Amino acid sequence: MAECALAPCDGVWLGIDYGNARIGVAVATLPVAIATPLTTLAAQPETRFWVAFDALVAEWHPCGFVLGWPPTPASGNPHPMHPAITAFANTLTARHAKPIYWVDESLTSAHAEQLLRETGKRRWQARKARLDAVAAALILQTFCDGHATVYPPGAITHAHGKPIDIATP
Repeated sequence: MAECALAPCDGVWLGIDYGNARIGVAVATLPVAIATPLTTLAAQPETRFWVAFDALVAEWHPCGFVLGWPPTPASGNPHPMHPAITAFANTLTARHAKPIYWVDESLTSAHAEQLLRETGKRRWQARKARLDAVAAALILQTFCDGHATVYPPGAITHAHGKPIDIATP
């Protein structure tokens, strides 16, 4: 993992595809490094999401998290999802003081959609429940393949190297 500032620990990692409506979660274990879709959780109500997510953390005991980060558009303006993902990362860090690796999530949802179609799930309703978990697995697999940059808790940074303030609990 030559691009990583810190070597990741061997063990379980959770990948997260954040969305306003649904949040996909995937799991991988290093050094095996094969990401698997785990579940898709409803993002709202937020308290219910965190109860379910905290239960996954308690079950899997991850070393850290891999969070998808949408690239900045060509206009140079921040992606519309950046503030929400930043707020999510702040809460995640406050709840679970573990490293977060940011991974460019370009086209992961489109790729996940294609993969699910190829498995025979032709109807959107049949794909929707798994789509975000598969996208999270693609994000996590990018990390497993060594294409992520790590930022430890308290120093989370987005793709342009500008600091994101992390609230301390």
